[in-house]
Amino acid sequence: MRPTLIGCAVGGSLMLAGAILPAGEAGAAATAWVGTERAAVRLVTATDGAGQSSTVSAGLEFRYGDGWHGYWRTPGDAGIAPQFGWAGSENVAGSAVAWPAPHRLDISGLQNAVYTGRFILPVTVTLAAPGAATRLVLALDYAACANICVPIHADLSLPLPPGGARSAEAGALAAALAMVPGTPAAAAFDIRQQTVTPDGTGRRLTLILRSRGAPFHHPDLFVELPDGGLPPAPTVTLDDDGRTATLTAALPDASTTVPTLTVVDGERAAEIPAGVGEPVGDVGSHELPAILAIALLGGLILNVMPCVLPILSLKLSGVARHAG
Repeated sequence: MRPTLIGCAVGGSLMLAGAILPAGEAGAAATAWVGTERAAVRLVTATDGAGQSSTVSAGLEFRYGDGWHGYWRTPGDAGIAPQFGWAGSENVAGSAVAWPAPHRLDISGLQNAVYTGRFILPVTVTLAAPGAATRLVLALDYAACANICVPIHADLSLPLPPGGARSAEAGALAAALAMVPGTPAAAAFDIRQQTVTPDGTGRRLTLILRSRGAPFHHPDLFVELPDGGLPPAPTVTLDDDGRTATLTAALPDASTTVPTLTVVDGERAAEIPAGVGEPVGDVGSHELPAILAIALLGGLILNVMPCVLPILSLKLSGVARHAG
């Protein structure tokens, strides 16, 4: 079983994790910062009220100190993804978190998908009654990691009166949404090939991409495994002056289905949904006679089944009539 945290600081560290930084009072579209110099978070919205739409554009803005990092939705081998609880909210029917592209952090062979510095996780909040007064209440659990990982809990609450206009946070939220991986077409590249072939006890994933815009520079491939782990960085080959990229990654378990794939190359990123490009096995020449024999045997068995015999007699009768 993979470790969930690279060590945990308990006791005094946990008590400090929920302290409030002296970073000013909350604005109409943002809560105060909650946390420490190690890591802090606040809740922001793109409008200073609930507006008239059925949704509200919100976001969780994180601020990590130098040397500290947080985690993506699939954290990797030694991390923990943020957990969101909106149970105390008013006039909220649902929420959906969007995840900007992460970057890879290799710690002694352990693969991690992380965020650093200051960033926003966009959240689309669906309102039960559009236009009515709303209160966003979030119980957030996340982690700040360096040489150790410190689990952090933060309680955030933001009232949104009816109406409202564009807030000072709207531009930052729009920029964060632009960093969320979209389709390959939106990222200006095509999928030329995607195959999964046997490779020892596991399988090998090969992805060939062709850029329709700028050349590829340092593409990375995040393969999200069911247990939250990540395979190592792919082997990358660039051809055609960087416009064709071949990425090869190892899937550790032969039974693993093709997972969601996220390609990140600098500021452009794309998500390839699970199941696009079904597994393809290598069939050697020595296996072909056996496959043909099994197919022939299956056909013979089918022809002598009771439900098929009446059809055979009709076919034979038709052949006899055709022959005169």
